[in-house]
Amino acid sequence: MIGVLVVTSLSWTLVGGAIHQKDVNHWIISPKDNCKPVCPCIMDGINYEHGERWQKKDQPCSTYECTNGYYEAVYRGCEYKGKCKDSGTTWTEGCFTYKCFTSDIWAYYRLIQGGCEDSQGNCWKVGDTFRRDCHTFECQIVGSGCYKLITKTAEVMYWPEGDYALMKPKFGCPRDKSTEWSEGNRYHCGNAKNDISNPFDLYGNYSSLCFDQFFCVHQEIKDLSYIPRYQTFWEAGCYCILRKGGKCPKGFSDGYVGMDDLLGLEMFSSSNGSLPDGNYTKDTGLNFCCRNDSYAKAPIVLPKDDAFVLFMVNGSNECQTVRGMTSEVQYFAFDDDDHFTKTFQNGSLPLIMRDDGITVFYYCIYKPLDCGCKIDNGEFLKVGDTIVKDCSEYKCVESNGMRYLKVLKGGCLLPDDSCKNENHTWTETSGETCHVRVCIRDMESDDITFKIITDFVGCRDDDKCISVGSSKKRGCYDLRCVFPFRGANPRFRMLKAGCSDGKGGCIPLGKTFQRGCVTYRCRKEPTKCELEFIKGGCSYYGKCYKEGDNATDGCFTRQCTLNVEKNYAYMEIVNGGCPHQGKCIPVNSTFEKECNTFRCFWKRQKREHKFGIEVANYGCKYGGKCYEIGDVIDKNCINYICSLSYLNGHRYAKMQPSSKACQDGKGGCIQLGTELQDDNCFHKKCTDNGHWPVMKIVRGGCSDPGPPKTCRSPNETWTDGCYEKRCLITKDQNKMFKRVETKPIGCMNNGVCREIGYTMNYHGCHQYKCIYDERIKQARFSFHSGEGATEGAIFGGSTESITDENLISESRVWCMEIGLGLSSRRKSESEGIQNQDKTGTKANKQKPPPYEKKRTPDMGVRPGAQEE
Repeated sequence: MIGVLVVTSLSWTLVGGAIHQKDVNHWIISPKDNCKPVCPCIMDGINYEHGERWQKKDQPCSTYECTNGYYEAVYRGCEYKGKCKDSGTTWTEGCFTYKCFTSDIWAYYRLIQGGCEDSQGNCWKVGDTFRRDCHTFECQIVGSGCYKLITKTAEVMYWPEGDYALMKPKFGCPRDKSTEWSEGNRYHCGNAKNDISNPFDLYGNYSSLCFDQFFCVHQEIKDLSYIPRYQTFWEAGCYCILRKGGKCPKGFSDGYVGMDDLLGLEMFSSSNGSLPDGNYTKDTGLNFCCRNDSYAKAPIVLPKDDAFVLFMVNGSNECQTVRGMTSEVQYFAFDDDDHFTKTFQNGSLPLIMRDDGITVFYYCIYKPLDCGCKIDNGEFLKVGDTIVKDCSEYKCVESNGMRYLKVLKGGCLLPDDSCKNENHTWTETSGETCHVRVCIRDMESDDITFKIITDFVGCRDDDKCISVGSSKKRGCYDLRCVFPFRGANPRFRMLKAGCSDGKGGCIPLGKTFQRGCVTYRCRKEPTKCELEFIKGGCSYYGKCYKEGDNATDGCFTRQCTLNVEKNYAYMEIVNGGCPHQGKCIPVNSTFEKECNTFRCFWKRQKREHKFGIEVANYGCKYGGKCYEIGDVIDKNCINYICSLSYLNGHRYAKMQPSSKACQDGKGGCIQLGTELQDDNCFHKKCTDNGHWPVMKIVRGGCSDPGPPKTCRSPNETWTDGCYEKRCLITKDQNKMFKRVETKPIGCMNNGVCREIGYTMNYHGCHQYKCIYDERIKQARFSFHSGEGATEGAIFGGSTESITDENLISESRVWCMEIGLGLSSRRKSESEGIQNQDKTGTKANKQKPPPYEKKRTPDMGVRPGAQEE
């Protein structure tokens, strides 16, 4: 086995060989610029050395530095669009100004000033007013932090732009832009169990049998004659509206709810005016636009001049809060047809319930608020309603005739937008400093607010925060948490130090001790204590060596060496070789094995030494001979080339086919892809089966001996004498079979094939016919008609034997020109023969043997006849 020997000053190992690692005693004295064992800093499980700087992946604009075992942020900035902004700096983009804020823990930026951009590109601060084209404009914050120029008279609000629809309340449709609102109604009937809530504030006729439902439909009309006013937007929340125009406004998801109108009363259903998207044929269905992307108690802004209706979203149990409006949950229930009920719903849905064939829709009716609890924006919150602001939840309550905001749950907002509950305590760390924070109620504020205070500042001790003045022990160091100078964060100060002996003990400063072959002394450096090399050498296999002494181990020679700083000694390899067959071969020497040339090598990289045996030259062994890389040989029509291959990352030489061909059996070669036809009418093609080339039968034929000799194609038919032949080819898995199917088509007479049914006369007295004999499956001539006699009759003064090639028996016939006497004579002769057979006085005459063929000069192949 070939291995690689990796040798360092600490140990050596033969990878894949038979040499095992041996114990090597050594001691490393920390260099003066190294802070071990107590100075490395650990952040997120990663060690950083003294003086090293780094950035965290999630904080690319913060740089940390390790100093004497304590890391701290030496630079903090804010990341903005892939760039770092320095702490305290401000920058402007468009009409918005941002500022970077940093602390011991946080680095974040905030919008410190927003503005509105007019049509001429000018920026206006919030509250700024200007006059243009007879109108006075003011920059205000509307919706969810949107900056927009509106008229200074902002009491009249506009409904959100776009196409949508609302249920019509009994107070009427919105009046902000009358030209953009239209009305319509849908009349349809249920199964006599319709129901509504009490109170019920929808406009229309809602009876137990039929509903006449009215809608307010908003369709956008760009009318420049309107004076710009406070434009509202559909803000994030938990509510639904009705769809119009085939799609929902941005932020909403589409849904559909169908009702099954009563069969028989569908003829009374009607639709008039403008309607939301839906189904208004035999049944009634409504398309909804729903959103559930915020808290219901987080208020949204909509026009507060008139009452309006919003549907509750599925899964919600309260109305969406709208500033300046009161809300109340109401419902209407439609009784679907009980017979083959066809209710249907999908998508994002409002809050509905289906039970016992009844579909219940829940909605919220909003009305302007006249009084309640005043909130910070000057609007009112209805008594009993709640509102969420930052991390606190408030409720408007009334007691002793006074209305005020009661805190249901208080909390503090952190820079990362997370919340901490009131009186909650937590620890924030930065380097070795820790801050214990508490969220408390701000008693000095006129409003009910909450703030974060620092309970105390201390030093980080793993996952604990110890107070200033506390002490701890870390290794051989006694530390105390102190403020290094005024205004600085606390950190640990070293009070007492020593050197670790590597066995859990501590060596006092100035003391010496011996470990193995080396004498050390604990000395103090400006930031740490370290072991100083006094004297000694190298310990190797339990023996001490002085500087310069050599030791031999196997194929290696080591020498006791001191490092440049003279603070530790080690056994350095100065010479070596490679073990091979129980011997050591020198570096760069070679040997041959299995057609390969191997060489012993020695590679050095600093204090690491690598010895091993590598292949200097590769070769291939084939047929007991060695071939060099690139050599080509021919064997049985296959060309092999010696080339390099790879297996599991290792190289080796191998004879591999470079070209292949098939043997033709005559010493020649047939190239791959060549197709030939053999003497048996098989077509064979030279193909590669993945191992070697073979002649594979690709198609076959049938041999026709002729003349001339011919190969017939599959299913081809041809005529051979009085036979029709067909070539049949069948396949079974990888085998091919062939046979010739033969079918008689006539009788042969004097070299001419007569078709079946053909008749012929013989000497004018007998008529023979070509027939197909089912018994023998052959065609033959058979006696058909005429006057004849049994064997021995005299015709023309002679006795003649006639034979046919297609017959399998022979008979003799005698013909006499006697007319009517022929039949009587035949009968008498027949009776006489029978009588003779019975008495035994006359021997039976033998018939000609079967298949006997005779030729006569006058007929050629005579048509035969069976004996009558």
